[in-house]
Amino acid sequence: MLNVSYSASYDPYHTAFRFLTLLRFGDCEKYDYDWLRIADFYSCFPERLSEFRAPREISGLTKRINGLVRALPDVRYAALPESSVLFDRMSVVQDSALSALSKQEIVTLSTISNRRYVLLHESRIPQPLTEALNLATDKHKELLRILVDDFLQISVSGPGGLKDRSGLGEFRYDTA
Repeated sequence: MLNVSYSASYDPYHTAFRFLTLLRFGDCEKYDYDWLRIADFYSCFPERLSEFRAPREISGLTKRINGLVRALPDVRYAALPESSVLFDRMSVVQDSALSALSKQEIVTLSTISNRRYVLLHESRIPQPLTEALNLATDKHKELLRILVDDFLQISVSGPGGLKDRSGLGEFRYDTA
């Protein structure tokens, strides 16, 4: 039997929208591509934040994550695979979304020392989209604080980095 269902995690337009929401919430000049992919995964599956191992250095992060996860509605339509499998499957869609945003010159993609970065050009976002992004930001402010404000304090690579703490991505061979 074949079941057809929609998942925002495999929708490049929804992914581009989530990317813009994350990028606009922060105040960095450029964002690490791996951070963006991990933050996007958790913005799509916030209930999976319960699997994240928060560092002790960020005061109250575990408490905020637990509070957010407890407040989420328990809606399950199907059994989903483990997080690392979902994350890997999302990569093609995430690359497509970034490519589309880059072609529209809303973001610039760059590589520095073998690390990929994303630079947002907020002035290039059309006004109706900006309004929708503002509504999404207001609705998901607590989640965005965790994914942007807190996650940006954690190194992406290496032991103890975002890839290690989330289990989303290989960190043992990181060079930086």
